[in-house]
Amino acid sequence: MELMALPSKEILQFSRDINPWIVKDIFDGNKKTFVFKEDTPEDVLTLFDKLIPKLNFSFKVSFVKQ
Repeated sequence: MELMALPSKEILQFSRDINPWIVKDIFDGNKKTFVFKEDTPEDVLTLFDKLIPKLNFSFKVSFVKQ
């Protein structure tokens, strides 16, 4: 029987605090762009910038406001 690993603190924080503000994501080759709601608070975008390097995505990540 396989045991599932618990998600990291960063993944949980991304899911809880950032994901609700994401409208969609666009994947284009080796780059993923997250599109945020227009009224996304700056502290959410700052947290996004802080967490992205810790999530070890295998592609480039950027964001835009809708």
